[in-house]
Amino acid sequence: MPIDIKLRAEIRRYDPAVDSEPRYETYEVAGQDNWRVLDVIRSIYEHQAGDLAYQFACRAGRCGTCGVKVNGVPVLACQERCKPGMRIEPLTPFPVLRDLVVDRSEVEARYEQHALAPQRATAYAGGPEAIEPQLALFFDSVIDTPTMKRKKGKIVSVGVQPFHSAWRSGQYTLPQSPGLFTMTMAAMVAPRKTSSDTRRVAAAGAARVRVAIRALTIPL
Repeated sequence: MPIDIKLRAEIRRYDPAVDSEPRYETYEVAGQDNWRVLDVIRSIYEHQAGDLAYQFACRAGRCGTCGVKVNGVPVLACQERCKPGMRIEPLTPFPVLRDLVVDRSEVEARYEQHALAPQRATAYAGGPEAIEPQLALFFDSVIDTPTMKRKKGKIVSVGVQPFHSAWRSGQYTLPQSPGLFTMTMAAMVAPRKTSSDTRRVAAAGAARVRVAIRALTIPL
């Protein structure tokens, strides 16, 4: 059973448009010991600091959008368990747009440069495009259906990322690996040496991930 706790979070606040320099603001939060860092940030935003800027997306440790630094260590906020005392800061060395939101345009540009997502064979002509029946059957066979795994009535994991199973099984090469985008971003933020994600990547071709990370050459 979750235990009610009180914790203190010190968050780096900074808006380049109005602030001359960053500052730290401290918040007292009543939560539970099974909360993640993202839960703490959201609680602060919803109850104490409505102008706090932060970002997240998948909440499943896949996209890397919620990456922050907690007590000086880069983590995925949706996966990192909260601590009684935390200093939460934006990721470095990215430029800060506001508070915990950073400018990821350089990383995204390098992803585009290395063509890590499927590329169109022909230019987009505009308007709806017909899908060939054989192509539709192929996508239906490789796209993962979102699933929830339960244990003793509780949700323990959620499968949300399409194409990962097909990529892990070797159906895609490096230039056409949709799953590689989210896996490399998460690996850059918080490499997890013993997680199931790491084991799956290693079993299915971790060399491709290492090549992509080296190509990005973004120091953290």
